[in-house]
Amino acid sequence: MLLLSMLFLCGQPTMGGSAKAVALGRHQFTMPNGFTIVQVAGAPLVERPISAVLDSRGRLFVTESSGSNEPAATQAVKKPHRVLRLADTDGDGVFDTRTIFADKLMLPQGICLVGNEVWVGAPPEIWRLIDADDDGVAEKRLLWHDGGTLTGCMNDLHGPALGPDGFVYWTKGAFAEQKHTLAGGQPFSTRASQIFRARVDGSSRQVVLTGGMDNPVGLAFSSLGDVFLTCTFAHHPGAGLRDALLHAVEGGLWGKDHPPIHEPQHLWTAPDLMPSLAELGPAAPCGLAMARSTRLGLTGQLLSCQFNLRRVQSHTTSPAGSALQATSSDLLVSDHPDFHPTDVLEDADGSILVVDTGGWYKLCCPSSQMVKDQSLGAIYRITRTGVKPLADPRGLEIGQIAGTRWLADPRPMVRDRAVEALVQAGALAELTTFGRERANSVASRVLALWGLCRLGTPEALAELRPFLADPEEALRIVATRALARQRAGGSTERLGQIASQDPSATARRAAVEALVALDPGAGLPALFAASGATDAPADRAWQHAITRALILAIRANPANASRQALAAARGNTPTRRFLLTALDQAGQLSQPTEALDLLRGDVADRAFGRWILIRHPEWSPAIARELGEGPAPAWLDADLLAGMLNEPAIQKLLAQWLAGERAALALEAMGRWQGKDIPGVWVEPMLGALKTRGSQSLPTAMVLAKKAPLPEAWLVRLNALAHAADSAPVDRLMALATLPAGRTETDPQFATIVSHLRAKVAAPERLAALAALERVRPSPTQWQKLAETLGEASVADQARLVGLFQAQVGAKDPGAGLALANALQNGKIPATVSTAVLRASLGGYPAGVRDLAEPVLAKRDPSAAAQRALVDKLLVDLPPGDASRGHAVFNSAKTACAACHRIGYKGGLAGPELSAIGRIRTRRDLLESILVPSASFARSYEPVILSLSNGKLVSGVLKSETAAEVRLQTGPEVIEVIPRAQVEEMEPGTVSLMPAGIDKQITPQEMADLIAFLLERK
Repeated sequence: MLLLSMLFLCGQPTMGGSAKAVALGRHQFTMPNGFTIVQVAGAPLVERPISAVLDSRGRLFVTESSGSNEPAATQAVKKPHRVLRLADTDGDGVFDTRTIFADKLMLPQGICLVGNEVWVGAPPEIWRLIDADDDGVAEKRLLWHDGGTLTGCMNDLHGPALGPDGFVYWTKGAFAEQKHTLAGGQPFSTRASQIFRARVDGSSRQVVLTGGMDNPVGLAFSSLGDVFLTCTFAHHPGAGLRDALLHAVEGGLWGKDHPPIHEPQHLWTAPDLMPSLAELGPAAPCGLAMARSTRLGLTGQLLSCQFNLRRVQSHTTSPAGSALQATSSDLLVSDHPDFHPTDVLEDADGSILVVDTGGWYKLCCPSSQMVKDQSLGAIYRITRTGVKPLADPRGLEIGQIAGTRWLADPRPMVRDRAVEALVQAGALAELTTFGRERANSVASRVLALWGLCRLGTPEALAELRPFLADPEEALRIVATRALARQRAGGSTERLGQIASQDPSATARRAAVEALVALDPGAGLPALFAASGATDAPADRAWQHAITRALILAIRANPANASRQALAAARGNTPTRRFLLTALDQAGQLSQPTEALDLLRGDVADRAFGRWILIRHPEWSPAIARELGEGPAPAWLDADLLAGMLNEPAIQKLLAQWLAGERAALALEAMGRWQGKDIPGVWVEPMLGALKTRGSQSLPTAMVLAKKAPLPEAWLVRLNALAHAADSAPVDRLMALATLPAGRTETDPQFATIVSHLRAKVAAPERLAALAALERVRPSPTQWQKLAETLGEASVADQARLVGLFQAQVGAKDPGAGLALANALQNGKIPATVSTAVLRASLGGYPAGVRDLAEPVLAKRDPSAAAQRALVDKLLVDLPPGDASRGHAVFNSAKTACAACHRIGYKGGLAGPELSAIGRIRTRRDLLESILVPSASFARSYEPVILSLSNGKLVSGVLKSETAAEVRLQTGPEVIEVIPRAQVEEMEPGTVSLMPAGIDKQITPQEMADLIAFLLERK
């Protein structure tokens, strides 16, 4: 594996703890020490570049947007975009001339060179642009591919990209249905996202990857033929996850989990989706490249452009079982809000070109809602200081490159030219001889094998087969992949040996992928041997590959293969879950016996068993019989039952359990119900449980009440429980919280609820009282009662209770607001209730209500008048603001707004989201919140102070509270979890997490610009 690491993965992380700032134009770039950056193209030469590719003479073909954000249908008619050809005529590294190579294009989503042709992705099509006379203008256009769909975001297609195997790769995004004909004439319909590849002539179309991501964008390749992809929404956003860099293992299924990937043509090889190679967060990744030159120390590293985060990252990969793992570090970061890198590529001298598209793009981008036509893009070059210029990096002084010796040249561009020349010359004998000669470097021999693959003739592919037995791991891998992609059979026996015996885990996986690509049925014995090998890899990529291969092999020969697989699975082999998954996905499991068997295995077996069972609603009667007999098995849990809740047999089983020892399990599972109506079979048994197991069954009833109308019989029983004097208080309160929302309650019952809101009441009762109160519509006198008892509630509950008053803003009757204002005026609300919270809650009521409360609020907060005067003065004094400049202020280090506030998918979560703040806040509101952030608090962001048993005080924003713990946000990215037993007292905080004094950090003009930017967030 060492040699493979040197060949493929020899780059080292570039960003340690040391970095430097480089000022360039409007940017402050941050880069690793030892690197520098210059601009090599900009306006007027190029204004809004998107993606680029270099030819062998150093000319740069650049796709350029017109700046249009018009709807896709409009752009499809106008076709306002183009491709430019830039040239550096004096050799100083800066592009100085251009031609308009092709105009009247749809929004370009990728560009590559195929021979001397420029290929451009312009959704929904891929076009071949041909400039036969080399005058810089393409005089001929040929349509190569039409995906047939164009959705609103125009992400139906990205690419193309040319792989080392000579295949053209592109992606399908969005979720419109497309129809394709795959290799062998197989029809294929899909709504999911895909990577496709096909030969240059369009034949042998193959699926590389399937996913639920919205936007598969950047493609790159390793020297061994690995495929990499950047994409948005590999996950549903949350916990810092969203976009990702993927290692596209053949036939893999990636996220996000989304209906299109559950269509039957997409194979699932496990209960979970394939893992990411690197998580990128809300990056909106674009272009992707693999660095090959040794000159910058980036060899073998993937370079990804991240539009939202204004950076280019390097990703250093290393072997992990049969696949890869990666570490990521920043290569280039700009502080300017309009720096949006969309492509990255390596020049012949090893320098890195970065394409910045500028600030024009808005369409379908929640995090980029500022259209800045005047903020144009540019192209930059990253180099390493102290590295001497490379003489003749493209080999132009050589003249015509001929012969295999140039395959070993240290210059990547020269090697590329050599491969192209040998393929165009049909140099079968030369490539074969060079590949066999062990005195040649492994890297150069790999290029010879890819040359044979690109020739693609039966004779060339026959010459690849002996390399399956080569001592060099890299050559075995490349030969295997080349034969598989060219669908060149005839090597089943040798591939089987590699799959089960090769010392390289990567070679084994490649062989498994090849076996199923070439002849699924014939490879079954080899797959059994590979899956059962004692030294088989254990990583997720291997497990996927072997399971997928088994699925397709069983489908190819269902009768014979199914018997063999079933026998092997019953033999309790270590791989039985893969075999049973394959049988299931191939439609060859007819009863639940084997899946139930998996539930008796280890944790991984149980996950697979549960997943298989849930996929088969027709098995529910048999499963119900299995579960209904004897003691409860150790593997039985609510997750399994919840997955089958729609099945009548399981619904009936849970109903039966409500009267026995498994009642708690039944109630937990029933609480997961998602239907519109409660199953009829549950009505009577649950009614019985409410009578005999009230405390145990009420939480489930509370949960169900929020999802579906409860049966009338339950409501009668719940009402009786709510009013039963002999019921435990917590049961009465839970019953009240389960009755229909929006109802009125008697004054005595309302008083019961309010009495349990006191701070010293046990948490379960207090939380139940809050839940009950939120489902009641108080009368005017009840609002008054609630307002007058606010001071007795805990600090956390005070904010929640005051929020009930705030929720009545806009109601026809301002009675709730009047009750709160009257209670203030009459001195019924003590100072422990936050003045800022009260002011915020009353702010939306009519002036008469606010005027009633304001004198009292002013006395409670003597500084309020001075603060209002300051705000009033600044409102007059501030100059007109500019939203574009305000965007930069928002993202600047001086204000650090984005550290706590999110707009679109970018920013922190410690403060309120500001994506639509301009809809609900005035200029004055925004100025006040910046100048005096502690004057009022947004709902759910009220500060509290906890006194702990160890004497420590902790302040922050209460995120959640249960009977067991309190979760407190104490900083932009810090949430502390504190056991409730340690909390002695909770008091209202008076100081916002948002720091005061921002007006001292920025100029009045910057303040005006910031407010203008926020007002435009609508």
